[in-house]
Amino acid sequence: MTFELITRRDESLRAFEAFESAFSARANAIPNCRLGWSGGNVQADVYWQEAAGIWGVFRKTPPQPRHKGGNRFWNCFGVSEPRLDATLGITVEINPPHRGENRHTAGVFLRDGEGRYHIGHSGRVGGGRPGVGLKAFRRYADNLPWQKIGTPNGAREIVAIGPLENGQLFEMLGLFVHTVAGFKDSVAKGQSHESTRNRTQTRSVEREPTSEADLLDRITVRADVFGGKPIIRDVRIAVEHVLGMLAAGDTAETILREYPDLDSEDIRACLLFAHRSMAGEHVHDRVAVLDAS
Repeated sequence: MTFELITRRDESLRAFEAFESAFSARANAIPNCRLGWSGGNVQADVYWQEAAGIWGVFRKTPPQPRHKGGNRFWNCFGVSEPRLDATLGITVEINPPHRGENRHTAGVFLRDGEGRYHIGHSGRVGGGRPGVGLKAFRRYADNLPWQKIGTPNGAREIVAIGPLENGQLFEMLGLFVHTVAGFKDSVAKGQSHESTRNRTQTRSVEREPTSEADLLDRITVRADVFGGKPIIRDVRIAVEHVLGMLAAGDTAETILREYPDLDSEDIRACLLFAHRSMAGEHVHDRVAVLDAS
């Protein structure tokens, strides 16, 4: 698929409105949450999309304590379930300019050959920590749809996240935001920035679990991820999301293609977890509870 960078102010505004509308249509609005970052915070209305495990905030301009200069939208996202008694940490911002091309902002609005609007990101992930940057993220996130596009200032590579339509937006946007969260976690823990593909290949030669106990060991809980709901091996993919995809008719092959961090045994673990739960077993008591990052 080919894309054209949106540079006109009026069309950028239409794309922004489509972005917010598509996200909010399938999310729960939570007013007056506190968003925090190093050196500041702001109150904002947050949209929480439980199935994808991400929240979003949409503003036409950034709050002044966050960014000086107004030629950009402010769209920020995170992965912890919003609570009124806690400050939300921003995982990633996707801030296209109001007009023209601005390579100092990480977000872009795109138009495909059919006239549909898409959202993209340059891969310049911030965070104020050594090891967080474009080259390291590019190496880590080879599971994302990177694509070269032509612009008035020459070709550039971006992550073409997805179309601004509520039927397709959450799956790809959720994958992007959780990939950024995983990358930042790996930096914080001092882990090497091994590619997603290599991580998947490494797991494929590990010992195959042969018992139900081994399978259930793959299900974990972290209080700061999805509000403490069961997830798969601490990779920020909820058990209920995998089960929902299967219920919607997606095959295991489709799920593994969309989420390269998973393998076939993870899907078996989700099914076993659901089966044991429906059978009335206290399976949650067997889930490992991990420390919040």
